[in-house]
Amino acid sequence: ASLLYVGRQVADNTAAIRSSTMQAVADSSDIALQNQAADEDLTRIRLAGNADFSSLTKVEAGRYLAFHRGVWIRMQNIYAQQRLGVLDESFWETYSKIICEIYAPPGVRATWQFNVPVLDPDFVEFVEACADS
Repeated sequence: ASLLYVGRQVADNTAAIRSSTMQAVADSSDIALQNQAADEDLTRIRLAGNADFSSLTKVEAGRYLAFHRGVWIRMQNIYAQQRLGVLDESFWETYSKIICEIYAPPGVRATWQFNVPVLDPDFVEFVEACADS
């Protein structure tokens, strides 16, 4: 009976951890998207930079790079959560598609090398595999 109780407690704790982690990821994404939506200039820079990074001024390029550094660090965290097994598989499937969507624009790929040195090599490999899919 004690082993059944402990097993149930572990299952309940695992579910709570997964739920809490997924909520934190969703909240982080919501905040980032709301901040971007509220900043018309950043949205303009992001859209222009995605199409052609070289078209940005130095200041715009700096903002574009900083924005994407934050995105990649957040996405790497989600990737790490998945590898730790604390994300539901369907939740991870959605975010893996989002990561590949983020990587797709020409401007993002043109600036990717600025982010690679600060990212986990396994995450870098995952993102770069998006180009093959």
